[in-house]
Amino acid sequence: MIFRLAIIGVVLALGSPASAACSGKFASMAKLAGGEPSVLMRNPAVKSAMKQVLGTAQKQLKKSLEVHGWVDLIDCQLVVEGNARHGGGVRNAVLSFSLYDGSLSVGLMDHGRVTVFSSHSSEKSFIYDYLPAYVRDWAYVAANGFRSRGSPPANVLFYRSK
Repeated sequence: MIFRLAIIGVVLALGSPASAACSGKFASMAKLAGGEPSVLMRNPAVKSAMKQVLGTAQKQLKKSLEVHGWVDLIDCQLVVEGNARHGGGVRNAVLSFSLYDGSLSVGLMDHGRVTVFSSHSSEKSFIYDYLPAYVRDWAYVAANGFRSRGSPPANVLFYRSK
């Protein structure tokens, strides 16, 4: 009996995989995290959302993500960030796809101008608060020329452990 309780305790302590924490219609796509962004962008749900949200700006997004990292899973959003080849700080982009409801948000920076596209907007309004936090943060950093990534802000203190 004690052995069975110990096994149950271990199972409960280990919990479930991180992707299980994401729920919603597209939760099964969490497996794309850590993979190549081109696979994410070819996914039918993402491809459809890109067509709807970006229209002809899809070409600019692909150009602005030529140099990129892996797909990240941040707050149940699949996120890709990158820049155009030889265009870091000039042509940059971020794409965020919600595993919960399939909403898409994209930020594009081209020569200092930042444009954000989102399925959270309509012709009548755009609600900044509805954007994923990562996209809002990216837009703020991009609008400042990515300077904050090169050195810490003056009001941030760093301490080294001994």
